[in-house]
Amino acid sequence: MRQISPLQAKEAVEQTMRLKGKPLKMRFDNGYPFANTSDRYLPTALVLWLVSIDIEVIFNAPRSPQQNGSVECTQRISARWANPAKRTDAADLQAALDEVAHDHLHVLRQRNKGDKTRAEQYPSLCSGGKEYDCAGINPQKAKDFLSKFKWVRQVYANGRLCIFSQKIVVGKAYAKQTVAVHYDQYTEQWVVTLTDGKEIIRVPGPELSLEAIKQLTVFSKNLST
Repeated sequence: MRQISPLQAKEAVEQTMRLKGKPLKMRFDNGYPFANTSDRYLPTALVLWLVSIDIEVIFNAPRSPQQNGSVECTQRISARWANPAKRTDAADLQAALDEVAHDHLHVLRQRNKGDKTRAEQYPSLCSGGKEYDCAGINPQKAKDFLSKFKWVRQVYANGRLCIFSQKIVVGKAYAKQTVAVHYDQYTEQWVVTLTDGKEIIRVPGPELSLEAIKQLTVFSKNLST
């Protein structure tokens, strides 16, 4: 996945949703580009986009692939059956993957599930999810989601701290102290407080506009404050 950009990943997800419908939930591991690889507690612009279109985002616990064991196993089987190394071009590979996907859904039977196919167990897989509307971004959902987090930071010796690459001037009086940072979805500000809850400062937060969410630029225009 490191070979594609977040925008390319978004386009691939959108293409799938146009064909298959929008899912209620999506589960990810902790890898790029959906997860923040430098600090897994910081959501990415991709995650905020998914939340804004009303998809629940679930991340596996670190180093716990067994939480997504069925998908991991299915991917290995699909790669073996489709055999990408022997495909002549992208269209040939896609045809092979489509055939494998059909077999997983309609042909293979699971003994531990009453000898039923996945289509028989989960009929909704055949009918598709909710229709995807590419214009259906709701910035307030992203704001509400971001407001659920609280990040603990230590103020640098120069009186600053950093959140999502945004430098916030807290003041040298708080140098090396531990503080908490959260996002106020009503005022659209970062709020910095002491560990006892006393508020220190508020500064403008990220741009959570419809266009910024759509273009994944939510955190790319933050300025030093």
